[in-house]
Amino acid sequence: MYKSDQIIPRIANIGLLLTLWTLSTDLLAMSADIYPLITNAVKGQGLTLIDATAPSFKDELRQLVTPEDMVKISLILPYSVIVANDTGRYIYGFTVIYKYPDRLTPDGVPWQHRISRTAPTPNDLKYMLSPGDRYLMTPVSDLNAVRDASGKQTHSLHLDDDMDRIIQVFAKDLAKERCELSVDSIIFDDGTLVGPDTAGRMAKINSRIKGEADLVIAIKDLHGNELRKQLLHYLDVRSDDAEYAMAQNRAAGFLLTVPKNRGEAAVTEAAGQWLGTRWFRNTAQVKRSDK
Repeated sequence: MYKSDQIIPRIANIGLLLTLWTLSTDLLAMSADIYPLITNAVKGQGLTLIDATAPSFKDELRQLVTPEDMVKISLILPYSVIVANDTGRYIYGFTVIYKYPDRLTPDGVPWQHRISRTAPTPNDLKYMLSPGDRYLMTPVSDLNAVRDASGKQTHSLHLDDDMDRIIQVFAKDLAKERCELSVDSIIFDDGTLVGPDTAGRMAKINSRIKGEADLVIAIKDLHGNELRKQLLHYLDVRSDDAEYAMAQNRAAGFLLTVPKNRGEAAVTEAAGQWLGTRWFRNTAQVKRSDK
């Protein structure tokens, strides 16, 4: 049986949550004078965007964000969307572009902010966006939340003092400005890409794959000091293709740590496994879909 001094705090907490939820939805309505103009070139694939004007937005949001966090991000909610994976397929990655027509770069073109959600490891379904998943995407990089088809949250918002400051900067500099939001590309688990891909995701990912493969081929017959010398070269290699070079930098950095822990033979083993890794279900690289 609960004592009265236990019940009162519980009631107070429930009241606080309800107040916060009401406040957050009121803030959303008050700050929603301008919504992004949305272009979804892959809607026919089943990837849909639920924006703040949609009747289902608040209900979807309740399953992704707590009332307290809702208040903290209320200033950017009008510019946020919920990405619904109703494609029936696993999604390796997708790219969305925020464009601000009235804010020009020194070159005189509208300022853009590209957000690419990409699985961190190749050919691993548990890191991809699963069928039925809902993904809260905000105009602030790395501020997102995900739930699966059953409603279970698989990734929650990460809010700290630094993120709070970024939100305030956005609210000061970009909120209330005209905004256009477009889905630029989607990459499925079989490596097929759909969409205009103006951000060049296909080329970037394929450069990354090739960079790692070329490094492994270059070191496969080396040993001792020659192996270490070559890995140190790739650790700091530069190229006109930044993605290609960065992939080799990361791979070399990883392989240089292996001898210290497991011996040189482990480097050869790790490199061989790396070369044999298939990034996607049916292909070793991203290819444009014929559909």
